[in-house]
Amino acid sequence: MATVYLTQNISNLLAGFGGDNARALTDSLLGNLTTKICHLNSDPVTNEWAASIIGRSRQFFMNMSSSFQPGALSALLPGYYQDSQSSSGMSEQMEFEVQPRRFTTLRSGGPENRFLVDAIFYQGGRVFEETGKTWLPVTFDQREGQVVV
Repeated sequence: MATVYLTQNISNLLAGFGGDNARALTDSLLGNLTTKICHLNSDPVTNEWAASIIGRSRQFFMNMSSSFQPGALSALLPGYYQDSQSSSGMSEQMEFEVQPRRFTTLRSGGPENRFLVDAIFYQGGRVFEETGKTWLPVTFDQREGQVVV
């Protein structure tokens, strides 16, 4: 047996439930559905939700900066950087594994996309061998009705 729910976005569910409990009812419904397939979407609420169920991971960011004293002749001459300063560093942050904006760039099929439809496939409790994570980017071929690599 399978239960399948389709919606364009989370905001439709919130509006459909209505009232003070709309958020709780929506979260409860979606929380009971372990497998989620997210396609192209421009709704920020839905995209933030999709990114949050996929989760965050520790990511490292590098930075670097250089500066020269105003009017320093040495900044103009190669090899002479006595009046310059530079610094670099690294930081770590917990960031979305899939950024919300990613859902706005997925292909939506049709001839303009060679009938290819992109999605992020999420399944709680399953770790995909390809990614080592609970999510997997997939592409469907509309003509063949199958997943393509």
